[in-house]
Amino acid sequence: MLSQSLISYYFLTKKLKFLSVENSFQFFSKNKFINSYLIQKSNVLKDIGNPYGINIKKYIIIKYIISTIILIILLTRKTNIVYSIIYFMAFYFLPDILIIIYRKNEDVKITNQISNIVQSQILSLSSGMPIYESLKASISSISNKRFKFEFSTFLDNYQLFNFNIQKAIYEFEKKFTSIEFKMYISILLQSEKEGKILENLEIFSDTLDFSYFKYLKFKSVKKIALISVCTIVSLLNSFLVIMYPIGIQISENLIQIFK
Repeated sequence: MLSQSLISYYFLTKKLKFLSVENSFQFFSKNKFINSYLIQKSNVLKDIGNPYGINIKKYIIIKYIISTIILIILLTRKTNIVYSIIYFMAFYFLPDILIIIYRKNEDVKITNQISNIVQSQILSLSSGMPIYESLKASISSISNKRFKFEFSTFLDNYQLFNFNIQKAIYEFEKKFTSIEFKMYISILLQSEKEGKILENLEIFSDTLDFSYFKYLKFKSVKKIALISVCTIVSLLNSFLVIMYPIGIQISENLIQIFK
């Protein structure tokens, strides 16, 4: 049913010119409220690196156009209204769910990157290296491509703004959402005012170690729980497969006895 709906949508969009993506965006962007929404959502998607290749056009197409067309097609085919609503809601929330999943997965990776940077900075600052040089030296410890690019851009801005970290960090802090990232940004800002960056980073390093071990513990518990559930389901399935025929046979024998 869903595949038929998608095929119907494909031919429908091919035939109807008013469903052209470019024309639709030009039409809707004339409305101030919609235009403001498109710009805001586009900036958010760009800031988080267009997860899974979702830009503003793909986001609008999936969330609003495809979901609405599928709903119309299913209703015109007199499909059960509950199923129609489920399909509509699935496509309507799909891009948002993908973004949430992407950000959750990225937050875990960024925490590990922050830990590497902090360890690198502690070693650099302990040897008497200035803050900017310690930040620059820590780039080699970053493996995540997006984070490395944004961190390098931040350092370029840091130098451009005459080592004013508050100005340089404005765009950088919007790119990632993990708590550890926000804490690291806070330490950098605080260091400009108080100058206790090494001490603060050492304290923060202990917090990062605790967060990482906590994550590993959660991951192991989650894996154990998943294995346990799969084992129980397999045992129940095996039990039913074996015991069901035996139970039927016993029932038939009892019926014959009491006849």
